[in-house]
Amino acid sequence: RAACVVLSVSPVLLLFLHGVAAHCFTGLYEECESADFIPGHNLGGEGFDITTLARKGAYIFQVDVALRKNETCTLCRNRLLGNKVQRLPPPVLDWHVRPRCSNKVRSSIYETSTAFATTASSLVNNNWRAGLGVMPVPGVNTEVVLSGSHSRMSEYAMGKAKSDKYSFSSQEVSCSYYGYRLSRHAALKPQFSFDLKLLPPVYNFSSKAEYHQLIDIYGTHYIKQVWLGGRVKEVTALRTCELAINALTEDEVKDCLGVEASVNIVHRVRISSGYNKCKEVKKKHLSNSNFSEKFNEREVEVIGGGSADVTELLFPSGDKKDSFKNWIHSLKSMPDVVHYSLAPLHLLVRLPGPTKDSLKRAITEYIEQRAVQKTCSQCPSGSYRSQRQKCTCVCMANDVLAPSCCPKQRGVGRLTVLIKQGKGLWGDTFTRTDGYVKVFFGKEEQRTPVISNNNHPVWNRQVEFGTVNLLLGSTLRVEVWDQDRGWDDDKLGACEKPVKATSAWQEHLCYLNHGSVVFAVLLTCAPHLGGELCSNYHAPTRQNEDTPSKPKGTS
Repeated sequence: RAACVVLSVSPVLLLFLHGVAAHCFTGLYEECESADFIPGHNLGGEGFDITTLARKGAYIFQVDVALRKNETCTLCRNRLLGNKVQRLPPPVLDWHVRPRCSNKVRSSIYETSTAFATTASSLVNNNWRAGLGVMPVPGVNTEVVLSGSHSRMSEYAMGKAKSDKYSFSSQEVSCSYYGYRLSRHAALKPQFSFDLKLLPPVYNFSSKAEYHQLIDIYGTHYIKQVWLGGRVKEVTALRTCELAINALTEDEVKDCLGVEASVNIVHRVRISSGYNKCKEVKKKHLSNSNFSEKFNEREVEVIGGGSADVTELLFPSGDKKDSFKNWIHSLKSMPDVVHYSLAPLHLLVRLPGPTKDSLKRAITEYIEQRAVQKTCSQCPSGSYRSQRQKCTCVCMANDVLAPSCCPKQRGVGRLTVLIKQGKGLWGDTFTRTDGYVKVFFGKEEQRTPVISNNNHPVWNRQVEFGTVNLLLGSTLRVEVWDQDRGWDDDKLGACEKPVKATSAWQEHLCYLNHGSVVFAVLLTCAPHLGGELCSNYHAPTRQNEDTPSKPKGTS
Protein backbone atom coordinates (compact mmCIF):
# COMPACT_ATOMS: atom_id res chain seq x y z
CA ARG A 1 0.00 0.00 0.00
CA ALA A 2 1.38 3.39 -0.89
CA ALA A 3 0.39 6.98 -0.32
CA CYS A 4 1.71 10.43 -1.06
CA VAL A 5 1.57 13.22 1.50
CA VAL A 6 1.58 16.67 -0.09
CA LEU A 7 2.03 19.81 1.98
CA SER A 8 2.85 23.41 1.07
CA VAL A 9 5.04 23.93 -1.99
CA SER A 10 8.68 24.95 -1.71
CA PRO A 11 10.24 26.80 -4.65
CA VAL A 12 13.44 24.87 -3.99
CA LEU A 13 11.64 21.61 -4.69
CA LEU A 14 8.93 22.40 -7.20
CA LEU A 15 11.00 22.06 -10.35
CA PHE A 16 8.53 20.38 -12.66
CA LEU A 17 9.82 21.80 -15.93
CA HIS A 18 8.78 20.60 -19.32
CA GLY A 19 11.36 18.42 -21.06
CA VAL A 20 14.30 20.72 -21.77
CA ALA A 21 16.17 19.84 -24.95
CA ALA A 22 19.87 20.25 -24.23
CA HIS A 23 21.47 22.82 -26.54
CA CYS A 24 24.38 20.84 -27.99
CA PHE A 25 26.92 21.52 -30.72
CA THR A 26 30.19 20.17 -32.07
CA GLY A 27 33.25 21.56 -30.33
CA LEU A 28 36.79 21.88 -31.63
CA TYR A 29 39.90 20.61 -29.88
CA GLU A 30 40.57 23.70 -27.75
CA GLU A 31 36.93 24.02 -26.70
CA CYS A 32 36.74 20.33 -25.79
CA GLU A 33 39.91 20.41 -23.71
CA SER A 34 38.69 23.35 -21.63
CA ALA A 35 35.21 21.93 -20.92
CA ASP A 36 34.30 19.68 -18.00
CA PHE A 37 32.34 16.48 -18.52
CA ILE A 38 28.58 16.53 -17.91
CA PRO A 39 27.57 15.55 -14.35
CA GLY A 40 27.53 11.76 -13.99
CA HIS A 41 29.20 11.19 -17.35
CA ASN A 42 30.72 7.86 -16.25
CA LEU A 43 27.71 6.36 -14.46
CA GLY A 44 26.39 4.74 -17.61
CA GLY A 45 28.41 1.74 -18.71
CA GLU A 46 29.37 0.71 -15.19
CA GLY A 47 29.15 -2.90 -14.02
CA PHE A 48 26.14 -3.72 -11.87
CA ASP A 49 25.19 -6.64 -9.57
CA ILE A 50 21.45 -7.32 -9.78
CA THR A 51 21.47 -9.29 -6.51
CA THR A 52 22.84 -6.38 -4.48
CA LEU A 53 21.42 -3.60 -6.69
CA ALA A 54 24.81 -1.96 -6.41
CA ARG A 55 27.20 -0.48 -8.93
CA LYS A 56 30.50 -2.34 -8.94
CA GLY A 57 32.85 0.58 -9.54
CA ALA A 58 34.32 -1.31 -12.50
CA TYR A 59 33.89 0.42 -15.85
CA ILE A 60 33.12 -1.60 -18.96
CA PHE A 61 33.02 1.11 -21.64
CA GLN A 62 35.44 3.88 -22.48
CA VAL A 63 33.37 6.77 -21.15
CA ASP A 64 36.34 8.92 -20.11
CA VAL A 65 37.52 9.48 -23.68
CA ALA A 66 37.50 13.22 -24.35
CA LEU A 67 37.64 13.44 -28.14
CA ARG A 68 36.52 11.66 -31.23
CA LYS A 69 39.13 10.43 -33.66
CA ASN A 70 38.81 13.71 -35.60
CA GLU A 71 39.63 15.65 -32.40
CA THR A 72 36.14 17.07 -31.97
CA CYS A 73 33.54 16.45 -29.27
CA THR A 74 29.94 17.19 -28.43
CA LEU A 75 29.44 20.20 -26.14
CA CYS A 76 26.15 21.03 -24.43
CA ARG A 77 24.84 23.92 -22.38
CA ASN A 78 23.60 22.80 -18.98
CA ARG A 79 20.68 25.07 -18.08
CA LEU A 80 20.71 23.84 -14.48
CA LEU A 81 24.27 25.10 -13.98
CA GLY A 82 23.93 28.58 -15.46
CA ASN A 83 24.21 27.43 -19.10
CA LYS A 84 27.70 26.13 -18.43
CA VAL A 85 29.21 24.43 -21.50
CA GLN A 86 30.02 20.80 -20.71
CA ARG A 87 31.45 17.90 -22.66
CA LEU A 88 29.77 14.60 -23.58
CA PRO A 89 31.90 11.45 -23.89
CA PRO A 90 31.62 10.00 -27.43
CA PRO A 91 29.60 6.91 -26.30
CA VAL A 92 26.89 9.09 -24.67
CA LEU A 93 23.74 9.64 -26.73
CA ASP A 94 20.50 11.55 -26.17
CA TRP A 95 21.75 13.49 -23.17
CA HIS A 96 18.95 15.72 -21.92
CA VAL A 97 18.03 17.99 -19.06
CA ARG A 98 14.62 17.15 -17.64
CA PRO A 99 14.15 18.24 -14.02
CA ARG A 100 11.49 16.32 -12.12
CA CYS A 101 11.50 17.12 -8.46
CA SER A 102 8.76 17.80 -5.95
CA ASN A 103 8.02 17.97 -2.26
CA LYS A 104 5.97 14.78 -2.31
CA VAL A 105 6.96 12.22 0.27
CA ARG A 106 6.00 8.81 -0.99
CA SER A 107 4.98 6.59 1.93
CA SER A 108 4.50 2.84 1.67
CA ILE A 109 3.92 0.01 4.13
CA TYR A 110 5.11 -3.57 3.71
CA GLU A 111 3.70 -6.27 5.97
CA THR A 112 6.72 -8.59 5.76
CA SER A 113 10.41 -8.45 4.95
CA THR A 114 9.83 -10.54 1.83
CA ALA A 115 7.15 -8.15 0.58
CA PHE A 116 9.62 -5.31 1.09
CA ALA A 117 12.46 -7.13 -0.66
CA THR A 118 10.38 -7.91 -3.74
CA THR A 119 10.02 -4.16 -4.41
CA ALA A 120 13.75 -3.48 -4.22
CA SER A 121 14.24 -3.61 -7.99
CA SER A 122 11.65 -0.93 -8.75
CA LEU A 123 14.49 1.34 -9.91
CA VAL A 124 15.15 -0.95 -12.88
CA ASN A 125 13.20 0.35 -15.86
CA ASN A 126 13.45 -2.71 -18.09
CA ASN A 127 13.31 -6.50 -17.86
CA TRP A 128 16.71 -7.37 -16.42
CA ARG A 129 16.05 -11.11 -16.98
CA ALA A 130 15.93 -10.71 -20.77
CA GLY A 131 18.65 -12.78 -22.40
CA LEU A 132 19.39 -14.88 -19.31
CA GLY A 133 18.47 -18.50 -18.57
CA VAL A 134 15.46 -19.89 -16.73
CA MET A 135 15.24 -18.88 -13.07
CA PRO A 136 12.94 -19.91 -10.20
CA VAL A 137 9.56 -18.20 -10.04
CA PRO A 138 7.15 -17.86 -7.10
CA GLY A 139 4.68 -20.70 -6.65
CA VAL A 140 1.43 -21.15 -4.77
CA ASN A 141 3.28 -21.79 -1.51
CA THR A 142 6.64 -20.21 -2.22
CA GLU A 143 8.09 -16.73 -2.51
CA VAL A 144 11.27 -15.95 -4.43
CA VAL A 145 13.42 -12.82 -4.33
CA LEU A 146 16.02 -12.57 -7.11
CA SER A 147 16.80 -8.93 -7.86
CA GLY A 148 17.89 -7.16 -4.70
CA SER A 149 18.02 -10.40 -2.71
CA HIS A 150 21.22 -9.15 -1.06
CA SER A 151 20.72 -5.39 -1.29
CA ARG A 152 21.53 -3.47 1.86
CA MET A 153 17.90 -2.56 2.46
CA SER A 154 16.64 -6.11 1.87
CA GLU A 155 19.21 -7.58 4.23
CA TYR A 156 18.27 -5.00 6.84
CA ALA A 157 14.60 -6.01 6.65
CA MET A 158 15.32 -9.74 6.61
CA GLY A 159 17.68 -9.36 9.55
CA LYS A 160 14.95 -7.68 11.54
CA ALA A 161 12.48 -10.44 10.67
CA LYS A 162 14.71 -13.01 12.37
CA SER A 163 14.10 -11.48 15.80
CA ASP A 164 10.47 -10.35 15.77
CA LYS A 165 7.36 -9.86 13.69
CA TYR A 166 8.04 -6.65 11.77
CA SER A 167 6.37 -4.53 9.16
CA PHE A 168 8.26 -1.81 7.30
CA SER A 169 7.33 1.79 6.60
CA SER A 170 9.15 3.51 3.75
CA GLN A 171 9.37 7.28 3.24
CA GLU A 172 11.00 8.38 0.02
CA VAL A 173 11.72 11.54 -1.97
CA SER A 174 13.42 11.45 -5.36
CA CYS A 175 14.56 13.99 -7.93
CA SER A 176 15.66 13.43 -11.51
CA TYR A 177 17.58 16.02 -13.55
CA TYR A 178 19.46 14.38 -16.42
CA GLY A 179 19.27 11.33 -18.63
CA TYR A 180 21.25 9.65 -21.38
CA ARG A 181 21.94 6.29 -23.01
CA LEU A 182 25.07 4.60 -24.29
CA SER A 183 25.76 3.84 -27.91
CA ARG A 184 25.43 0.17 -28.84
CA HIS A 185 28.80 0.53 -30.55
CA ALA A 186 30.63 2.02 -27.58
CA ALA A 187 34.21 0.81 -27.25
CA LEU A 188 34.92 -1.61 -24.42
CA LYS A 189 37.59 -0.91 -21.84
CA PRO A 190 40.78 -2.80 -22.77
CA GLN A 191 40.93 -4.37 -19.30
CA PHE A 192 37.38 -5.73 -19.59
CA SER A 193 38.11 -7.16 -23.04
CA PHE A 194 41.29 -8.73 -21.69
CA ASP A 195 39.42 -10.29 -18.74
CA LEU A 196 36.85 -11.78 -21.11
CA LYS A 197 39.61 -13.39 -23.17
CA LEU A 198 41.03 -15.03 -20.04
CA LEU A 199 37.81 -16.95 -19.38
CA PRO A 200 37.92 -20.68 -20.16
CA PRO A 201 35.57 -21.30 -23.09
CA VAL A 202 33.43 -23.81 -21.18
CA TYR A 203 31.68 -23.15 -17.87
CA ASN A 204 31.88 -26.16 -15.58
CA PHE A 205 32.93 -27.09 -12.05
CA SER A 206 36.62 -26.55 -12.72
CA SER A 207 36.14 -23.14 -14.40
CA LYS A 208 33.40 -21.87 -12.07
CA ALA A 209 35.80 -19.88 -9.88
CA GLU A 210 37.19 -17.93 -12.84
CA TYR A 211 33.73 -17.02 -14.11
CA HIS A 212 32.60 -15.98 -10.65
CA GLN A 213 35.72 -13.88 -10.23
CA LEU A 214 34.71 -11.92 -13.33
CA ILE A 215 31.18 -11.51 -11.91
CA ASP A 216 32.65 -10.38 -8.60
CA ILE A 217 34.57 -7.62 -10.38
CA TYR A 218 32.05 -6.47 -13.00
CA GLY A 219 28.71 -7.74 -11.71
CA THR A 220 25.94 -9.46 -13.63
CA HIS A 221 24.83 -6.58 -15.87
CA TYR A 222 25.95 -3.26 -17.22
CA ILE A 223 24.04 0.03 -17.13
CA LYS A 224 23.01 1.00 -20.64
CA GLN A 225 20.70 3.93 -19.86
CA VAL A 226 20.52 6.24 -16.84
CA TRP A 227 18.33 8.87 -15.24
CA LEU A 228 20.43 10.97 -12.89
CA GLY A 229 19.47 12.89 -9.78
CA GLY A 230 19.05 11.88 -6.17
CA ARG A 231 16.92 9.84 -3.83
CA VAL A 232 16.56 9.57 -0.10
CA LYS A 233 14.76 6.56 1.32
CA GLU A 234 14.26 5.94 5.02
CA VAL A 235 12.87 2.56 6.03
CA THR A 236 11.50 2.28 9.56
CA ALA A 237 11.10 -1.18 11.08
CA LEU A 238 7.86 -1.43 13.07
CA ARG A 239 7.26 -4.20 15.58
CA THR A 240 3.83 -5.30 14.39
CA CYS A 241 2.53 -6.60 17.71
CA GLU A 242 3.95 -3.71 19.72
CA LEU A 243 1.84 -1.41 17.55
CA ALA A 244 -1.25 -3.55 18.16
CA ILE A 245 -0.96 -3.62 21.96
CA ASN A 246 -0.52 0.16 21.92
CA ALA A 247 -3.71 0.55 19.85
CA LEU A 248 -1.83 1.76 16.77
CA THR A 249 -2.04 0.50 13.20
CA GLU A 250 0.70 0.19 10.61
CA ASP A 251 -1.10 2.61 8.30
CA GLU A 252 -1.40 5.24 11.04
CA VAL A 253 2.32 5.15 11.74
CA LYS A 254 3.19 5.12 8.03
CA ASP A 255 0.96 8.12 7.31
CA CYS A 256 2.21 10.10 10.29
CA LEU A 257 5.86 9.43 9.49
CA GLY A 258 5.06 10.76 6.02
CA VAL A 259 3.47 13.89 7.48
CA GLU A 260 6.48 14.51 9.73
CA ALA A 261 8.91 14.04 6.84
CA SER A 262 6.93 16.48 4.69
CA VAL A 263 6.93 19.10 7.43
CA ASN A 264 10.68 18.66 7.92
CA ILE A 265 11.63 19.20 4.28
CA VAL A 266 9.43 22.25 3.62
CA HIS A 267 9.76 23.75 7.13
CA ARG A 268 6.08 24.61 7.32
CA VAL A 269 2.76 22.82 7.32
CA ARG A 270 -0.70 23.44 6.05
CA ILE A 271 -3.29 22.21 8.52
CA SER A 272 -5.07 19.18 7.07
CA SER A 273 -7.18 16.29 8.28
CA GLY A 274 -4.13 14.02 8.13
CA TYR A 275 -2.03 16.44 10.15
CA ASN A 276 -4.77 16.87 12.75
CA LYS A 277 -5.28 13.12 13.07
CA CYS A 278 -1.58 12.55 13.64
CA LYS A 279 -1.57 15.28 16.25
CA GLU A 280 -4.39 13.50 18.10
CA VAL A 281 -2.64 10.13 17.90
CA LYS A 282 0.60 11.65 19.21
CA LYS A 283 -1.22 13.12 22.18
CA LYS A 284 -3.13 9.92 22.98
CA HIS A 285 -0.47 7.27 22.42
CA LEU A 286 2.98 8.90 22.23
CA SER A 287 2.84 11.54 24.99
CA ASN A 288 3.25 14.14 22.22
CA SER A 289 6.56 12.63 21.07
CA ASN A 290 7.26 12.61 17.36
CA PHE A 291 6.61 9.38 15.48
CA SER A 292 10.15 9.46 14.11
CA GLU A 293 11.50 9.57 17.67
CA LYS A 294 9.26 6.82 19.01
CA PHE A 295 9.80 4.53 16.03
CA ASN A 296 13.52 4.88 15.40
CA GLU A 297 14.67 1.48 14.15
CA ARG A 298 15.59 2.94 10.80
CA GLU A 299 17.85 2.34 7.81
CA VAL A 300 18.67 5.28 5.54
CA GLU A 301 19.70 5.13 1.90
CA VAL A 302 20.84 8.31 0.17
CA ILE A 303 21.74 8.37 -3.52
CA GLY A 304 23.44 11.40 -5.03
CA GLY A 305 24.45 14.74 -3.59
CA GLY A 306 27.60 16.12 -2.08
CA SER A 307 26.68 16.56 1.56
CA ALA A 308 28.96 14.70 3.93
CA ASP A 309 26.19 14.30 6.51
CA VAL A 310 23.16 12.80 4.82
CA THR A 311 21.96 10.39 7.50
CA GLU A 312 19.17 12.66 8.73
CA LEU A 313 17.48 14.19 5.71
CA LEU A 314 13.80 13.39 6.26
CA PHE A 315 13.88 13.22 10.06
CA PRO A 316 16.63 15.70 11.06
CA SER A 317 17.45 16.69 14.61
CA GLY A 318 18.95 19.74 16.24
CA ASP A 319 21.01 21.92 13.93
CA LYS A 320 20.47 19.70 10.86
CA LYS A 321 17.20 21.25 9.72
CA ASP A 322 18.74 22.53 6.47
CA SER A 323 20.34 19.21 5.51
CA PHE A 324 17.65 18.32 2.99
CA LYS A 325 17.71 21.71 1.27
CA ASN A 326 21.51 21.61 0.97
CA TRP A 327 21.38 18.07 -0.38
CA ILE A 328 18.78 18.99 -3.03
CA HIS A 329 20.92 21.92 -4.21
CA SER A 330 23.97 19.67 -4.61
CA LEU A 331 22.24 17.15 -6.89
CA LYS A 332 22.52 19.24 -10.07
CA SER A 333 26.31 19.07 -10.00
CA MET A 334 26.73 15.73 -8.18
CA PRO A 335 23.90 13.45 -9.30
CA ASP A 336 23.75 9.69 -9.05
CA VAL A 337 21.69 7.02 -10.78
CA VAL A 338 18.06 7.05 -9.66
CA HIS A 339 16.66 4.89 -12.47
CA TYR A 340 18.44 2.70 -14.98
CA SER A 341 18.07 0.15 -17.75
CA LEU A 342 20.30 -2.91 -17.67
CA ALA A 343 21.63 -5.56 -20.02
CA PRO A 344 23.34 -8.81 -18.97
CA LEU A 345 27.10 -8.85 -19.22
CA HIS A 346 27.38 -11.83 -21.57
CA LEU A 347 25.87 -9.80 -24.43
CA LEU A 348 29.19 -7.94 -24.63
CA VAL A 349 31.17 -11.07 -25.47
CA ARG A 350 32.23 -10.52 -29.07
CA LEU A 351 34.54 -13.49 -29.28
CA PRO A 352 33.76 -16.53 -31.42
CA GLY A 353 33.15 -19.77 -29.56
CA PRO A 354 31.10 -20.86 -26.51
CA THR A 355 32.30 -18.20 -24.05
CA LYS A 356 29.19 -16.07 -24.52
CA ASP A 357 26.80 -18.90 -23.62
CA SER A 358 29.09 -20.01 -20.81
CA LEU A 359 29.03 -16.55 -19.22
CA LYS A 360 25.25 -16.50 -19.62
CA ARG A 361 25.03 -19.79 -17.69
CA ALA A 362 27.40 -18.52 -15.01
CA ILE A 363 25.41 -15.31 -14.47
CA THR A 364 22.09 -17.18 -14.37
CA GLU A 365 23.44 -19.68 -11.85
CA TYR A 366 24.98 -16.92 -9.72
CA ILE A 367 21.66 -15.07 -9.47
CA GLU A 368 19.76 -18.29 -8.77
CA GLN A 369 22.16 -19.37 -6.01
CA ARG A 370 21.83 -16.00 -4.29
CA ALA A 371 18.05 -16.01 -4.50
CA VAL A 372 16.10 -15.86 -1.25
CA GLN A 373 13.35 -18.45 -1.27
CA LYS A 374 10.64 -18.88 1.30
CA THR A 375 8.26 -21.80 1.65
CA CYS A 376 4.98 -20.92 3.33
CA SER A 377 4.64 -22.69 6.68
CA GLN A 378 1.33 -23.98 8.00
CA CYS A 379 -0.63 -21.35 9.87
CA PRO A 380 -1.03 -21.95 13.62
CA SER A 381 -4.39 -23.03 14.99
CA GLY A 382 -6.90 -20.19 14.93
CA SER A 383 -5.29 -18.38 11.99
CA TYR A 384 -5.51 -18.75 8.24
CA ARG A 385 -3.62 -17.74 5.11
CA SER A 386 -3.91 -14.11 4.02
CA GLN A 387 -5.43 -13.58 0.58
CA ARG A 388 -3.50 -10.35 0.15
CA GLN A 389 -0.01 -11.36 1.26
CA LYS A 390 1.38 -14.78 0.40
CA CYS A 391 2.92 -16.79 3.26
CA THR A 392 1.30 -14.53 5.86
CA CYS A 393 -1.11 -15.81 8.50
CA VAL A 394 -3.97 -13.64 9.72
CA CYS A 395 -6.66 -13.96 12.38
CA MET A 396 -10.30 -13.06 12.62
CA ALA A 397 -10.26 -9.75 14.48
CA ASN A 398 -12.11 -9.57 17.81
CA ASP A 399 -11.92 -7.68 21.10
CA VAL A 400 -8.66 -9.42 21.96
CA LEU A 401 -6.86 -10.11 18.66
CA ALA A 402 -5.96 -7.83 15.76
CA PRO A 403 -6.03 -9.19 12.18
CA SER A 404 -2.25 -9.63 12.50
CA CYS A 405 -2.90 -12.22 15.25
CA CYS A 406 -1.33 -9.81 17.74
CA PRO A 407 -2.99 -9.01 21.07
CA LYS A 408 -4.85 -5.70 21.01
CA GLN A 409 -4.15 -4.93 24.65
CA ARG A 410 -1.71 -5.60 27.44
CA GLY A 411 -2.44 -8.10 30.23
CA VAL A 412 -3.89 -10.75 27.94
CA GLY A 413 -3.24 -14.43 28.58
CA ARG A 414 -4.86 -17.85 28.67
CA LEU A 415 -5.90 -19.16 32.09
CA THR A 416 -6.32 -22.85 32.93
CA VAL A 417 -6.96 -24.26 36.43
CA LEU A 418 -6.50 -27.92 37.37
CA ILE A 419 -8.51 -29.02 40.42
CA LYS A 420 -6.61 -32.05 41.69
CA GLN A 421 -7.97 -33.44 44.96
CA GLY A 422 -9.42 -32.80 48.37
CA LYS A 423 -8.15 -34.23 51.65
CA GLY A 424 -9.98 -34.69 54.96
CA LEU A 425 -13.19 -32.97 53.89
CA TRP A 426 -16.06 -32.94 56.37
CA GLY A 427 -19.43 -31.76 55.18
CA ASP A 428 -22.01 -34.06 56.80
CA THR A 429 -22.22 -35.37 60.34
CA PHE A 430 -23.41 -38.89 59.56
CA THR A 431 -22.32 -39.39 55.92
CA ARG A 432 -19.27 -38.68 53.87
CA THR A 433 -18.88 -35.52 51.80
CA ASP A 434 -20.50 -35.05 48.38
CA GLY A 435 -17.84 -32.60 47.28
CA TYR A 436 -17.46 -30.23 44.36
CA VAL A 437 -15.37 -27.13 43.66
CA LYS A 438 -16.32 -23.68 42.38
CA VAL A 439 -13.61 -21.59 40.70
CA PHE A 440 -14.04 -17.84 40.16
CA PHE A 441 -12.01 -15.44 38.04
CA GLY A 442 -13.46 -12.00 37.44
CA LYS A 443 -17.16 -12.41 36.74
CA GLU A 444 -16.82 -15.95 35.43
CA GLU A 445 -17.54 -19.09 37.44
CA GLN A 446 -16.58 -22.68 36.65
CA ARG A 447 -17.24 -25.81 38.71
CA THR A 448 -16.23 -29.44 38.87
CA PRO A 449 -18.57 -32.45 38.93
CA VAL A 450 -19.72 -33.78 42.31
CA ILE A 451 -17.86 -36.75 43.76
CA SER A 452 -20.30 -38.41 46.14
CA ASN A 453 -19.68 -39.96 49.54
CA ASN A 454 -15.93 -39.32 49.63
CA ASN A 455 -13.93 -37.23 52.09
CA HIS A 456 -10.81 -37.53 49.94
CA PRO A 457 -12.12 -36.85 46.42
CA VAL A 458 -9.80 -36.85 43.40
CA TRP A 459 -11.24 -34.63 40.67
CA ASN A 460 -8.24 -34.07 38.36
CA ARG A 461 -10.58 -31.74 36.51
CA GLN A 462 -9.17 -29.10 34.15
CA VAL A 463 -11.12 -25.85 34.11
CA GLU A 464 -10.66 -23.52 31.12
CA PHE A 465 -11.20 -19.78 31.50
CA GLY A 466 -9.79 -19.10 28.05
CA THR A 467 -8.50 -15.60 27.29
CA VAL A 468 -8.42 -13.28 30.29
CA ASN A 469 -6.98 -9.84 31.04
CA LEU A 470 -4.93 -9.73 34.22
CA LEU A 471 -4.96 -5.93 34.27
CA LEU A 472 -8.72 -6.02 34.89
CA GLY A 473 -8.27 -8.28 37.91
CA SER A 474 -5.86 -11.06 38.71
CA THR A 475 -7.35 -12.87 41.72
CA LEU A 476 -8.47 -16.49 41.51
CA ARG A 477 -10.98 -17.72 44.12
CA VAL A 478 -11.45 -21.43 44.87
CA GLU A 479 -14.38 -22.66 46.97
CA VAL A 480 -15.10 -26.23 48.12
CA TRP A 481 -18.74 -27.24 48.70
CA ASP A 482 -20.69 -30.18 50.03
CA GLN A 483 -23.82 -30.87 48.01
CA ASP A 484 -27.14 -31.31 49.79
CA ARG A 485 -30.27 -30.25 47.92
CA GLY A 486 -28.78 -27.39 45.90
CA TRP A 487 -30.29 -24.48 47.78
CA ASP A 488 -28.78 -25.54 51.10
CA ASP A 489 -25.33 -26.75 50.00
CA ASP A 490 -22.59 -26.19 52.58
CA LYS A 491 -19.44 -24.22 51.81
CA LEU A 492 -16.50 -26.01 53.38
CA GLY A 493 -14.01 -23.21 52.86
CA ALA A 494 -12.32 -20.98 50.30
CA CYS A 495 -9.06 -19.30 49.44
CA GLU A 496 -7.84 -16.66 47.02
CA LYS A 497 -4.60 -16.64 45.06
CA PRO A 498 -3.11 -13.96 42.81
CA VAL A 499 -2.67 -15.16 39.25
CA LYS A 500 0.67 -14.53 37.59
CA ALA A 501 2.12 -15.61 34.30
CA THR A 502 3.93 -18.92 34.56
CA SER A 503 5.99 -21.12 32.29
CA ALA A 504 4.70 -24.28 34.02
CA TRP A 505 1.89 -25.39 36.31
CA GLN A 506 1.99 -23.71 39.73
CA GLU A 507 0.54 -25.93 42.47
CA HIS A 508 -1.29 -24.50 45.49
CA LEU A 509 -2.54 -26.02 48.76
CA CYS A 510 -5.65 -24.40 50.19
CA TYR A 511 -6.66 -25.12 53.82
CA LEU A 512 -10.41 -25.20 54.50
CA ASN A 513 -12.51 -25.18 57.65
CA HIS A 514 -12.02 -28.93 57.64
CA GLY A 515 -9.42 -30.45 55.32
CA SER A 516 -7.72 -29.00 52.26
CA VAL A 517 -7.82 -28.86 48.48
CA VAL A 518 -4.93 -29.03 46.01
CA PHE A 519 -5.09 -27.22 42.68
CA ALA A 520 -2.70 -25.91 40.02
CA VAL A 521 -2.77 -22.79 37.84
CA LEU A 522 -1.30 -22.18 34.37
CA LEU A 523 -1.39 -18.67 32.91
CA THR A 524 0.26 -18.32 29.51
CA CYS A 525 0.72 -14.81 28.15
CA ALA A 526 -0.54 -14.10 24.67
CA PRO A 527 2.19 -14.02 22.01
CA HIS A 528 4.45 -10.96 22.26
CA LEU A 529 3.45 -10.27 25.87
CA GLY A 530 5.50 -11.00 28.99
CA GLY A 531 5.98 -10.13 32.65
CA GLU A 532 3.99 -11.31 35.68
CA LEU A 533 0.81 -9.65 34.43
CA CYS A 534 1.52 -10.06 30.71
CA SER A 535 1.79 -6.29 30.54
CA ASN A 536 5.20 -6.00 28.91
CA TYR A 537 5.96 -6.26 25.23
CA HIS A 538 8.01 -9.39 24.69
CA ALA A 539 9.82 -10.11 21.43
CA PRO A 540 10.15 -13.81 20.62
CA THR A 541 13.62 -15.31 20.30
CA ARG A 542 12.99 -15.95 16.60
CA GLN A 543 10.14 -15.19 14.23
CA ASN A 544 9.78 -18.08 11.83
CA GLU A 545 6.76 -16.94 9.83
CA ASP A 546 8.61 -14.11 8.09
CA THR A 547 12.11 -15.55 7.97
CA PRO A 548 13.09 -16.55 4.43
CA SER A 549 15.11 -19.69 3.93
CA LYS A 550 18.78 -19.48 3.06
CA PRO A 551 19.75 -19.14 -0.57
CA LYS A 552 20.64 -22.34 -2.33
CA GLY A 553 24.30 -23.18 -2.20
CA THR A 554 24.93 -21.47 1.16
CA SER A 555 25.74 -23.12 4.45
